Amino acid sequence: MSTISNFFIENCKNVISKLPSEEYENFKNTTDDYNRIKILYPFTNGMTIEPVNYGKNYNEALQAKNDGNSYFAKREVYKALDCYTKGIIKCPRTSDDDNKLLAVLIANRSACLYDMQDYRKALNDVIYTESTGNYPLELQHKLSLRKAKCYNNIPAEKHLAVEAYERTISYLDQSKLEQSAIQTKKKEINATLNKLKLDNIQPPTKSKQTESSTKAKISEAIMFDEQENLGRFARSTRFIECGTTIIDEPAHCAVVAETFALTNCQYCLLATNTPVACKSCAYVVYCSLECLRAASKFHRFECGLHSALFSSGASINCYMAMRIVTQHTAQFFENIFNQLADSDPSFIDDASKEYLKVYKLCRNEELRKKEEYFHYTLMAIFLVRLLKNSSYFNPTSEDTLSHRETLMGSLILRHLQALQFNAHEVSELQEAPPGPLDPQDVPNFKAVYIGGGLYPTLALFNHSCDPSIVRYNIGSRIIVKTIKPIKQGEIVYENYGPIYTNIVREERETFLWQRYLFKCNCQACVENWPLFKDMVDTEVKIPCNNKKCNGYFYLQDSLAEPIINCKLCKTNTSLFPHLKALTELENILPIAEELYKEKKHSEATKLYLKALKIYFNNTIPPFPDWVKVQQRLRTCIVSNGNKSIEYIKIRGNQ
Repeated sequence: MSTISNFFIENCKNVISKLPSEEYENFKNTTDDYNRIKILYPFTNGMTIEPVNYGKNYNEALQAKNDGNSYFAKREVYKALDCYTKGIIKCPRTSDDDNKLLAVLIANRSACLYDMQDYRKALNDVIYTESTGNYPLELQHKLSLRKAKCYNNIPAEKHLAVEAYERTISYLDQSKLEQSAIQTKKKEINATLNKLKLDNIQPPTKSKQTESSTKAKISEAIMFDEQENLGRFARSTRFIECGTTIIDEPAHCAVVAETFALTNCQYCLLATNTPVACKSCAYVVYCSLECLRAASKFHRFECGLHSALFSSGASINCYMAMRIVTQHTAQFFENIFNQLADSDPSFIDDASKEYLKVYKLCRNEELRKKEEYFHYTLMAIFLVRLLKNSSYFNPTSEDTLSHRETLMGSLILRHLQALQFNAHEVSELQEAPPGPLDPQDVPNFKAVYIGGGLYPTLALFNHSCDPSIVRYNIGSRIIVKTIKPIKQGEIVYENYGPIYTNIVREERETFLWQRYLFKCNCQACVENWPLFKDMVDTEVKIPCNNKKCNGYFYLQDSLAEPIINCKLCKTNTSLFPHLKALTELENILPIAEELYKEKKHSEATKLYLKALKIYFNNTIPPFPDWVKVQQRLRTCIVSNGNKSIEYIKIRGNQ
């Protein structure tokens, strides 16, 4: 179970102390989430909820602008950029002065970006400034000229520079410049315009529209099965090569952790150092105006609630449980609630079908301790009380719960239970110290948790301490690739946290039982595979030539005999084909390592895949070299995912 903050523990104690004995027994004995909310809510009036807090401050925004101007004058553009960004986030939007300050802050940031030759981001900020409609008219010529120059420096959009230059000329007449200065600038711009018109630059041919990314893409090599002892799980329908993409799934919901709330987009979760701010609150940011608009479907209900949510110490799962709800109106859920338990999606629309997948996720109700439900119910009530402070329920009463509010509380409670077992981390690559297998003189990076997401398809995969897959995020989407060859009919395993190479079996068992309420029976646990540090280089196992036999022999012990007779099935196995195949690794791996050190991950991936294929065809895991190659492959694959701003600065957007 995820960590419960002191806020919820203390409030839970207070509520239980107020509960009459008969209500306490009623709560413990009920199996219905609606009744759990209904029983406890009247005793939660003492729960302290911070008032709605938007966090905007004009004076702080103005100071940030002045600081940014000071840094910009000294050509310290990175510091100036950070100041302008702080001001943009903090600037309110309630008066003409507010709106003018915001426009100036964004325009000034675009100037920083232009000086840094980041023309795409500079252009985005010019468009952002224009969207405010509040940039001073007498300065519009500067903004328009910057826009034209940005277009001129972006090959795919160079054809748009002509119109922007022409608009700049018209804006110059409304500036406060001397007439002589205006004429000089017009002459310069006309010279540039004439050259552009002579070049006759045409817009690039439009590429075909990409397929909608709102639905999961699932490989035909994957099917989902169900057994009493395994629940629902993924199985292969055919042989799957190592390195195959089997899932590309958008998040049903995804949220940014508090630590990254002002560095990562609240909608797509991508890192940004040039955020677009919410008009009303200073607790979330977006990477673009498009994401700002797309997020309005849920942020209209969440705006102003983040301070209370963060101060309570609520887990990321709490935030996700609320987001599942705020993505739709209460009316949406009320309309479909009575049909959800029927498991018949034929009567509902696409949005409802997507929610049905979430509604049906495993909650392990029969394995939970009764006291857990007090904590989860209190969390759900806390979230309902937060939403009662927003426009989500309208009208509402603080002291009582309507049927609709109780219903939504019961769904949030259900989500909290399901998220414990089904949520996934969303990560990005960030700078880290070099690892034991990495070059010590080259900056290293690791995948760092920045938020959480719910992926209803991936949630059906079962766990192994030696997983079949590796996953990474592109924005809030999750991409799943195979990390080993998978035979037809085999279960496709993911990993819930503990890996056999660095955590002993007893600790893995304890973690998995406490967090997920199951005992792992994967091959690594059943055979008690050694930790990586305890593996012996010479203990390389060669499989029996009989595919139906589980026999093997150790390579080092068998070098003197060209033919080995299996003790289990009596089949003869020739050592020479295996030795010949393994010898190929002497040519493959040194080149792969050089490419890896040079951070040429795409090229290195091809060689590591080739090496792993040789290992899987000729050996039986685990042994050190096999683990090293698989770990290298994992790193190369994950390098395709989200990257922090620091990663992009140092590595470039590879």
